[in-house]
Amino acid sequence: ENACLHWADFPRPALGLALGPLSLGTLGGGGTMASGVDRPPSLDDVLNAPGLAVAVGLFSGARASCRACAASRALAEVLGECVRSLRKNCRPHIYVFGGHGGRGHCPHDAISEVHVLRPAEHPQSGAGHWEALPAPMPTPRIGCAAAAWDGQVYVLGGHGGGADEAALAAAERFDTATGEWEVLPPMRQERSFLQAAAAAGLICAAGGLFGAEAPASAEAFDPAARAWRPLPTPSTAA
Repeated sequence: ENACLHWADFPRPALGLALGPLSLGTLGGGGTMASGVDRPPSLDDVLNAPGLAVAVGLFSGARASCRACAASRALAEVLGECVRSLRKNCRPHIYVFGGHGGRGHCPHDAISEVHVLRPAEHPQSGAGHWEALPAPMPTPRIGCAAAAWDGQVYVLGGHGGGADEAALAAAERFDTATGEWEVLPPMRQERSFLQAAAAAGLICAAGGLFGAEAPASAEAFDPAARAWRPLPTPSTAA
């Protein structure tokens, strides 16, 4: 109960692996395409290179590919079939982080378990199955929040249960490819039952509870800088 549930369109292959079968020749400095055309490659040449649309689609995911198709007619022409394939075959994983297993009266102790709903091998074969991941969260917690970005799930805040139910500033991220956890710098504000989202390369945390208070504040973690920074104050507490 009071676990954090998060939908994630993972896993996805690294772009370097996906691009392995491509045969683009040298694409710079007046190079030539693999087809032997003695001229610098055009955008159409690159977009129509065998396998490139699928490689880009697998790396970006179905939602990003759909946005690319909406923004560019040229991309829509080469990514259209790829997007249809991604929607059919790249089914999401659902992660559940922490919570507690108690019943009845509080207080309950937080747990660090992580469960994932694996999609069915084939869409016609059923709804998939749940399994516990071998690597638990470094910090047991109740009422945390999660956001996914670039193949990793960031788990933020929550509280540790017990009599005081003190809010946490803990931030950790789970690498869906390796199955490993990394402890990140803590948030600027302790928060439980907060909201989290990924936007423009930042992991945003807003609102929540801090003791009996509901702070009307927000902050963002920059994965590149490995640092938190304040965001404009929301109009109301969340």
